[in-house]
Amino acid sequence: MVRALTVIALCLLMTRAFGFEPGKVDFSISFKGETSDYRVMSAFLQASEEFVFKINLPESEQIEISGQGDVVKEPGDRYRWTAPAHPGVSRLTIRRPSSGAQITLNLFVLVPANQVEEGMLNGYQIGHYPSEAYLNQAIYLPPPGYLEVTKDMLDIELTPNYRLEQFLCRQPSEFPKFLVLREKLLLKLEYLTEQVNSAGVPVSSFVIMSGFRTPYYNTSIRNAMYSRHQWGGAADVFIDEDPKDGKMDDLNKDGKVDKDDAEYLAQLIEKFAETPDYKSFIGGLGVYSANSYHGPFIHVDVRGAMVRW
Repeated sequence: MVRALTVIALCLLMTRAFGFEPGKVDFSISFKGETSDYRVMSAFLQASEEFVFKINLPESEQIEISGQGDVVKEPGDRYRWTAPAHPGVSRLTIRRPSSGAQITLNLFVLVPANQVEEGMLNGYQIGHYPSEAYLNQAIYLPPPGYLEVTKDMLDIELTPNYRLEQFLCRQPSEFPKFLVLREKLLLKLEYLTEQVNSAGVPVSSFVIMSGFRTPYYNTSIRNAMYSRHQWGGAADVFIDEDPKDGKMDDLNKDGKVDKDDAEYLAQLIEKFAETPDYKSFIGGLGVYSANSYHGPFIHVDVRGAMVRW
Protein backbone atom coordinates (compact mmCIF):
# COMPACT_ATOMS: atom_id res chain seq x y z
CA MET A 1 0.00 0.00 0.00
CA VAL A 2 2.81 2.40 0.94
CA ARG A 3 4.65 1.55 -2.28
CA ALA A 4 1.53 2.21 -4.36
CA LEU A 5 1.03 5.60 -2.72
CA THR A 6 4.68 6.44 -3.35
CA VAL A 7 4.32 5.61 -7.05
CA ILE A 8 1.18 7.78 -7.29
CA ALA A 9 2.96 10.66 -5.55
CA LEU A 10 5.94 10.38 -7.90
CA CYS A 11 3.65 10.38 -10.94
CA LEU A 12 1.93 13.52 -9.70
CA LEU A 13 5.27 15.21 -9.12
CA MET A 14 6.44 14.27 -12.63
CA THR A 15 3.21 15.58 -14.12
CA ARG A 16 3.56 18.95 -12.41
CA ALA A 17 7.27 19.12 -13.22
CA PHE A 18 6.30 19.28 -16.89
CA GLY A 19 3.96 22.18 -16.15
CA PHE A 20 0.84 20.13 -16.85
CA GLU A 21 -2.23 20.66 -14.69
CA PRO A 22 -5.09 18.17 -15.15
CA GLY A 23 -7.60 20.74 -13.91
CA LYS A 24 -9.32 18.53 -11.35
CA VAL A 25 -11.26 19.57 -8.26
CA ASP A 26 -12.05 17.81 -4.98
CA PHE A 27 -15.52 16.58 -5.94
CA SER A 28 -17.25 15.19 -9.01
CA ILE A 29 -20.55 15.29 -10.86
CA SER A 30 -22.30 12.49 -12.74
CA PHE A 31 -24.60 12.86 -15.74
CA LYS A 32 -25.62 10.88 -18.82
CA GLY A 33 -23.66 7.87 -17.58
CA GLU A 34 -20.41 9.83 -17.18
CA THR A 35 -18.56 11.17 -14.14
CA SER A 36 -16.26 14.19 -14.18
CA ASP A 37 -14.11 15.88 -11.55
CA TYR A 38 -12.74 18.50 -13.94
CA ARG A 39 -13.10 22.21 -13.20
CA VAL A 40 -14.90 22.59 -16.52
CA MET A 41 -16.99 20.00 -18.35
CA SER A 42 -19.47 20.03 -21.22
CA ALA A 43 -22.71 18.25 -22.07
CA PHE A 44 -24.67 18.15 -25.33
CA LEU A 45 -28.46 18.22 -25.09
CA GLN A 46 -31.61 18.33 -27.16
CA ALA A 47 -33.95 21.32 -26.98
CA SER A 48 -36.11 21.22 -23.81
CA GLU A 49 -34.30 18.08 -22.60
CA GLU A 50 -34.51 17.31 -18.88
CA PHE A 51 -30.87 17.21 -17.79
CA VAL A 52 -30.35 15.32 -14.54
CA PHE A 53 -27.02 15.42 -12.73
CA LYS A 54 -25.72 14.17 -9.40
CA ILE A 55 -23.19 15.88 -7.16
CA ASN A 56 -21.01 13.21 -5.59
CA LEU A 57 -20.80 14.59 -2.06
CA PRO A 58 -22.63 13.78 1.19
CA GLU A 59 -26.17 15.15 1.09
CA SER A 60 -25.44 17.04 4.29
CA GLU A 61 -22.73 19.13 2.63
CA GLN A 62 -23.68 22.57 1.43
CA ILE A 63 -23.52 23.19 -2.32
CA GLU A 64 -24.05 26.41 -4.26
CA ILE A 65 -25.40 26.29 -7.83
CA SER A 66 -25.67 29.37 -10.01
CA GLY A 67 -26.12 30.12 -13.67
CA GLN A 68 -28.73 30.26 -16.39
CA GLY A 69 -32.11 28.63 -15.84
CA ASP A 70 -33.70 27.01 -12.82
CA VAL A 71 -32.15 24.00 -11.09
CA VAL A 72 -34.55 21.78 -9.14
CA LYS A 73 -33.25 19.69 -6.23
CA GLU A 74 -34.35 16.05 -6.22
CA PRO A 75 -33.82 13.22 -3.69
CA GLY A 76 -30.38 11.63 -3.44
CA ASP A 77 -28.38 14.76 -4.24
CA ARG A 78 -29.72 14.79 -7.77
CA TYR A 79 -30.61 17.96 -9.61
CA ARG A 80 -32.74 18.65 -12.65
CA TRP A 81 -32.25 21.43 -15.20
CA THR A 82 -34.44 21.94 -18.25
CA ALA A 83 -32.62 22.90 -21.43
CA PRO A 84 -33.89 25.94 -23.37
CA ALA A 85 -36.15 25.38 -26.35
CA HIS A 86 -33.64 26.96 -28.73
CA PRO A 87 -30.03 26.06 -29.65
CA GLY A 88 -27.18 27.78 -27.83
CA VAL A 89 -24.97 27.40 -24.77
CA SER A 90 -25.87 27.88 -21.12
CA ARG A 91 -23.62 27.56 -18.09
CA LEU A 92 -24.02 26.33 -14.55
CA THR A 93 -21.46 26.80 -11.80
CA ILE A 94 -21.42 24.22 -9.01
CA ARG A 95 -19.44 25.38 -5.97
CA ARG A 96 -18.33 23.58 -2.84
CA PRO A 97 -18.05 26.31 -0.17
CA SER A 98 -16.03 24.19 2.24
CA SER A 99 -13.06 24.13 -0.15
CA GLY A 100 -13.89 26.85 -2.65
CA ALA A 101 -13.67 24.34 -5.49
CA GLN A 102 -16.11 24.75 -8.35
CA ILE A 103 -17.13 23.09 -11.59
CA THR A 104 -18.33 25.05 -14.60
CA LEU A 105 -20.71 23.03 -16.73
CA ASN A 106 -21.22 24.09 -20.34
CA LEU A 107 -24.64 22.95 -21.53
CA PHE A 108 -24.90 23.03 -25.32
CA VAL A 109 -28.38 22.77 -26.87
CA LEU A 110 -28.17 21.21 -30.33
CA VAL A 111 -29.88 22.07 -33.59
CA PRO A 112 -32.31 19.19 -34.33
CA ALA A 113 -31.20 16.85 -37.11
CA ASN A 114 -34.59 17.20 -38.79
CA GLN A 115 -33.48 20.67 -39.91
CA VAL A 116 -30.98 19.08 -42.30
CA GLU A 117 -32.40 19.34 -45.83
CA GLU A 118 -30.80 17.53 -48.75
CA GLY A 119 -27.62 17.13 -46.75
CA MET A 120 -27.37 20.84 -45.86
CA LEU A 121 -27.82 22.61 -42.52
CA ASN A 122 -27.97 26.40 -42.63
CA GLY A 123 -25.59 26.47 -45.58
CA TYR A 124 -23.20 23.90 -44.08
CA GLN A 125 -22.71 20.63 -45.92
CA ILE A 126 -23.46 17.68 -43.63
CA GLY A 127 -24.00 14.98 -46.23
CA HIS A 128 -25.84 11.75 -45.54
CA TYR A 129 -25.32 9.13 -42.86
CA PRO A 130 -25.45 5.42 -43.79
CA SER A 131 -29.02 4.21 -44.22
CA GLU A 132 -28.38 1.20 -41.95
CA ALA A 133 -26.67 1.15 -38.55
CA TYR A 134 -23.50 -0.93 -38.52
CA LEU A 135 -24.29 -4.34 -36.99
CA ASN A 136 -27.60 -2.81 -35.84
CA GLN A 137 -25.76 -0.91 -33.10
CA ALA A 138 -27.50 2.21 -31.81
CA ILE A 139 -24.23 4.17 -31.73
CA TYR A 140 -24.29 4.09 -35.54
CA LEU A 141 -27.72 5.67 -35.90
CA PRO A 142 -27.68 9.23 -37.31
CA PRO A 143 -27.06 11.79 -34.54
CA PRO A 144 -30.19 13.53 -33.21
CA GLY A 145 -28.68 17.01 -33.43
CA TYR A 146 -25.70 19.21 -34.21
CA LEU A 147 -23.85 21.82 -32.21
CA GLU A 148 -23.90 25.14 -34.06
CA VAL A 149 -20.49 26.84 -33.77
CA THR A 150 -20.02 30.53 -34.45
CA LYS A 151 -16.64 32.25 -34.66
CA ASP A 152 -16.92 33.70 -31.16
CA MET A 153 -17.29 30.20 -29.67
CA LEU A 154 -13.96 28.77 -30.85
CA ASP A 155 -12.08 29.36 -27.59
CA ILE A 156 -14.72 27.84 -25.31
CA GLU A 157 -13.08 25.37 -22.95
CA LEU A 158 -14.93 22.07 -23.22
CA THR A 159 -12.66 20.57 -20.56
CA PRO A 160 -9.57 22.06 -18.89
CA ASN A 161 -7.20 21.17 -21.73
CA TYR A 162 -9.42 21.03 -24.83
CA ARG A 163 -11.22 23.80 -26.70
CA LEU A 164 -14.18 23.70 -29.06
CA GLU A 165 -12.13 24.74 -32.09
CA GLN A 166 -9.97 21.61 -31.88
CA PHE A 167 -12.85 19.29 -32.79
CA LEU A 168 -14.28 21.07 -35.84
CA CYS A 169 -14.44 19.26 -39.16
CA ARG A 170 -11.61 20.23 -41.52
CA GLN A 171 -13.86 20.86 -44.51
CA PRO A 172 -13.59 24.44 -45.83
CA SER A 173 -16.67 26.52 -45.00
CA GLU A 174 -17.88 29.80 -43.59
CA PHE A 175 -19.44 30.17 -40.13
CA PRO A 176 -21.59 28.89 -38.64
CA LYS A 177 -20.12 25.41 -38.67
CA PHE A 178 -21.72 22.34 -37.10
CA LEU A 179 -20.33 19.62 -34.90
CA VAL A 180 -21.18 16.33 -33.22
CA LEU A 181 -19.20 15.42 -30.10
CA ARG A 182 -19.51 12.82 -27.35
CA GLU A 183 -18.82 13.64 -23.72
CA LYS A 184 -16.98 10.34 -23.30
CA LEU A 185 -14.41 11.31 -25.94
CA LEU A 186 -13.62 14.50 -24.03
CA LEU A 187 -13.14 12.53 -20.82
CA LYS A 188 -10.95 9.95 -22.57
CA LEU A 189 -8.69 12.62 -24.07
CA GLU A 190 -8.27 14.30 -20.68
CA TYR A 191 -7.55 10.93 -19.06
CA LEU A 192 -4.94 10.04 -21.69
CA THR A 193 -3.34 13.49 -21.49
CA GLU A 194 -2.86 13.14 -17.74
CA GLN A 195 -1.61 9.56 -17.96
CA VAL A 196 0.87 10.29 -20.75
CA ASN A 197 2.32 13.13 -18.66
CA SER A 198 2.54 10.84 -15.65
CA ALA A 199 4.44 8.33 -17.80
CA GLY A 200 7.11 10.97 -18.42
CA VAL A 201 6.02 12.26 -21.83
CA PRO A 202 5.16 15.98 -21.64
CA VAL A 203 2.01 17.05 -23.46
CA SER A 204 -0.15 20.08 -22.71
CA SER A 205 -2.91 18.94 -25.06
CA PHE A 206 -2.92 16.44 -27.90
CA VAL A 207 -2.98 18.01 -31.34
CA ILE A 208 -6.29 16.87 -32.80
CA MET A 209 -5.49 16.36 -36.45
CA SER A 210 -9.02 15.17 -37.12
CA GLY A 211 -11.99 15.29 -34.75
CA PHE A 212 -15.54 15.41 -36.06
CA ARG A 213 -16.08 14.64 -39.74
CA THR A 214 -19.30 15.24 -41.59
CA PRO A 215 -20.38 12.31 -43.76
CA TYR A 216 -19.79 14.63 -46.72
CA TYR A 217 -16.17 15.25 -45.74
CA ASN A 218 -15.61 11.65 -44.68
CA THR A 219 -16.70 10.49 -48.13
CA SER A 220 -14.57 13.12 -49.86
CA ILE A 221 -11.40 11.77 -48.22
CA ARG A 222 -12.49 8.18 -48.96
CA ASN A 223 -12.61 7.12 -45.35
CA ALA A 224 -14.55 4.15 -43.98
CA MET A 225 -18.34 4.43 -44.26
CA TYR A 226 -18.81 3.83 -40.53
CA SER A 227 -15.89 5.92 -39.27
CA ARG A 228 -16.56 6.91 -35.66
CA HIS A 229 -15.41 10.45 -36.48
CA GLN A 230 -18.85 11.06 -38.02
CA TRP A 231 -20.51 10.48 -34.65
CA GLY A 232 -18.11 12.66 -32.66
CA GLY A 233 -16.57 9.70 -30.90
CA ALA A 234 -13.07 9.60 -32.42
CA ALA A 235 -9.94 11.72 -32.71
CA ASP A 236 -6.70 11.39 -34.67
CA VAL A 237 -4.01 12.84 -32.43
CA PHE A 238 -0.29 13.37 -32.00
CA ILE A 239 2.05 15.09 -29.55
CA ASP A 240 3.72 18.31 -30.67
CA GLU A 241 5.59 19.93 -27.78
CA ASP A 242 9.34 20.03 -28.49
CA PRO A 243 9.82 21.48 -30.99
CA LYS A 244 6.38 22.82 -31.88
CA ASP A 245 6.61 22.17 -35.60
CA GLY A 246 3.22 20.76 -36.54
CA LYS A 247 4.24 17.11 -36.40
CA MET A 248 4.77 14.30 -33.92
CA ASP A 249 7.62 14.64 -31.44
CA ASP A 250 10.49 12.16 -31.33
CA LEU A 251 8.91 10.22 -28.48
CA ASN A 252 11.25 7.22 -28.53
CA LYS A 253 14.34 9.47 -28.73
CA ASP A 254 15.91 7.69 -31.71
CA GLY A 255 16.69 10.94 -33.50
CA LYS A 256 13.91 10.73 -36.08
CA VAL A 257 10.16 11.13 -36.33
CA ASP A 258 8.37 8.19 -37.92
CA LYS A 259 5.71 5.55 -37.32
CA ASP A 260 7.75 4.16 -34.41
CA ASP A 261 6.86 7.29 -32.43
CA ALA A 262 3.16 6.68 -33.04
CA GLU A 263 3.73 3.06 -31.98
CA TYR A 264 5.43 4.32 -28.82
CA LEU A 265 2.40 6.42 -27.93
CA ALA A 266 0.02 3.56 -28.73
CA GLN A 267 2.01 1.19 -26.50
CA LEU A 268 1.70 3.64 -23.63
CA ILE A 269 -2.06 3.69 -24.11
CA GLU A 270 -2.14 -0.12 -24.19
CA LYS A 271 -0.57 -0.09 -20.73
CA PHE A 272 -3.23 2.31 -19.47
CA ALA A 273 -5.89 0.03 -20.99
CA GLU A 274 -4.89 -2.69 -18.52
CA THR A 275 -6.02 -0.58 -15.55
CA PRO A 276 -9.54 -0.44 -14.04
CA ASP A 277 -9.79 3.33 -14.67
CA TYR A 278 -9.68 2.72 -18.42
CA LYS A 279 -12.71 0.41 -18.51
CA SER A 280 -15.22 3.10 -19.49
CA PHE A 281 -12.94 4.32 -22.31
CA ILE A 282 -12.64 1.05 -24.25
CA GLY A 283 -12.53 1.66 -27.97
CA GLY A 284 -10.41 1.67 -31.09
CA LEU A 285 -6.69 2.35 -31.26
CA GLY A 286 -4.94 2.71 -34.60
CA VAL A 287 -1.39 3.64 -35.63
CA TYR A 288 -0.60 5.57 -38.80
CA SER A 289 2.64 6.45 -40.54
CA ALA A 290 3.51 9.76 -42.18
CA ASN A 291 2.69 10.66 -45.77
CA SER A 292 3.07 13.75 -47.93
CA TYR A 293 0.16 15.46 -46.10
CA HIS A 294 0.82 14.68 -42.42
CA GLY A 295 3.21 13.15 -39.93
CA PRO A 296 2.63 9.96 -37.90
CA PHE A 297 -0.37 9.88 -35.57
CA ILE A 298 -2.70 7.60 -33.66
CA HIS A 299 -6.47 7.17 -33.72
CA VAL A 300 -8.48 6.80 -30.51
CA ASP A 301 -12.22 6.35 -30.12
CA VAL A 302 -14.90 5.40 -27.60
CA ARG A 303 -16.93 2.84 -29.55
CA GLY A 304 -17.18 0.58 -26.49
CA ALA A 305 -15.39 -2.40 -28.06
CA MET A 306 -11.66 -3.06 -28.26
CA VAL A 307 -10.41 -2.77 -31.84
CA ARG A 308 -6.78 -2.45 -32.94
CA TRP A 309 -5.09 -1.70 -36.25
